[in-house]
Amino acid sequence: LIYREGQRFGMSGVLPNYVFAGKPVIVTAYSYVGKLVANHNLGWLLLEESPAELAKKIAEAVASAPRAPLSEALARYRPEMEKKAVLARMKEILGCL
Repeated sequence: LIYREGQRFGMSGVLPNYVFAGKPVIVTAYSYVGKLVANHNLGWLLLEESPAELAKKIAEAVASAPRAPLSEALARYRPEMEKKAVLARMKEILGCL
């Protein structure tokens, strides 16, 4: 999940799929999704956007597999992505649902 240019400021449409599956991701560190991944320990951050750095992160990911089903941080974050939680948060923010 690499985020560049205009994508840096958007939320990932596929990140929840990885979170629910308990799969770590590799993302551009300086993006919205990068901050989310860092805050919840959801995978690896690509600090330097180069083929060599990406290869290094992929190697780290492969070396760490298989992972435990869900890390503690991932288990805490997962409920926030469920439909009811998202709607409740939107209601809280917007006050109109």
